[in-house]
Amino acid sequence: MRSESPRYPPIGYYGLLGDLRSAALLGKHGSIDWMCLPRFDSPSVFGRLLDWEKGGYFEVRPAAQAQSDRTYRTSSNAMETHWWEGHRRLRVVDFMPVLPPARRRDCPRSVRLVRLLVGVAGSFGWQATFNPRFDYGRRPAQLKPLRGGLLLAQHGGTRLALQYPEDSTLDLRDGAAVICGRARPGKRISLILHQVEAGEPAPRPIEYERADRWLHLTDAFWFDWITSSGYHGRFIEQVRRSALTLKLMQYEPTGAFVAAPTTSLPESPGGSLNWDYRYTWLRDSAILVQALTELGFRDEAAAFMRWLDRVHKKDPSRFQIMYRVDGDPSIHETTVDELQGYGGARPIRIGNAAVDQLQLDVYGEVMRTAYVAWRARRHLPQTSRGTLIAI
Repeated sequence: MRSESPRYPPIGYYGLLGDLRSAALLGKHGSIDWMCLPRFDSPSVFGRLLDWEKGGYFEVRPAAQAQSDRTYRTSSNAMETHWWEGHRRLRVVDFMPVLPPARRRDCPRSVRLVRLLVGVAGSFGWQATFNPRFDYGRRPAQLKPLRGGLLLAQHGGTRLALQYPEDSTLDLRDGAAVICGRARPGKRISLILHQVEAGEPAPRPIEYERADRWLHLTDAFWFDWITSSGYHGRFIEQVRRSALTLKLMQYEPTGAFVAAPTTSLPESPGGSLNWDYRYTWLRDSAILVQALTELGFRDEAAAFMRWLDRVHKKDPSRFQIMYRVDGDPSIHETTVDELQGYGGARPIRIGNAAVDQLQLDVYGEVMRTAYVAWRARRHLPQTSRGTLIAI
């Protein structure tokens, strides 16, 4: 399936989206080239980052050639791409919904990505290419149109559902879906991606107007979080954007942080030093938590300390250097030989053999985290004190 995006662009070409459960990389030309579901360390559903032909992607862009620029929305992790050609203008807003805790029920948990198209000026034809490839590109999806503008993608127990406008055209070809429509001034169009849990029925169509509300609430969540910072010093916008990016590394259900949302990106172009960083390193997380605490964010240190306490309770005899985000110590490393690799860099690693390394400094990192958590609130729960005594 043809795409306008350049092959294996520099990582700086991508913007980062996230919902505190997983993340997605969005290219300048409107293509999601990396996304793992349901969480950071799950197999990819869009993985073109690691194989341009086999990996899969989800691209939304004008049907004809157009220029573009993009930016994050103010104090938010939602991203806007602006397209123009002559007098015509189209805006695309991409976000992974994260609502304030009191409003989480307003958005189904199955909704993982929303792509909102807004006609600004003139009549702009648009095209979406939906090409999911499961299990790191090794499992092409079977696509099945359903009623109500729903498209089901599945292979085995892995299922996605894409809701698209019923007044658009759907063409299934080459194992992908191409959806085309037209945006006129003031018209708002939503493409809503659901992750369907095993055993769950396909989602029912959702009123498209709700996507605007989810965007408003997602912006509100990020605004409330970033403005709770006590930092008001130099380069405040750059500091805030860095903090927003660090927050995207958190797996909110447990409080753990991943080192990165990607795997197998080479340390040098075409090299073989390609590691899977989608896990929680105690050292990296201690530094990250300290940085956020110094900016005035206190909850992250407490949440990560609770995660550490649970990890210690499972195995009081020792700390590993890394764990999965749910505290699972099993991180067996394998390779995916079917993929080309980012710019030809191989091997593609899933898991990380460094988990077996003995690095005694991790005990110091646990102590550092405990100190940071205590300093933030001048209090340390009894369970955390027990963890420190055991060390």
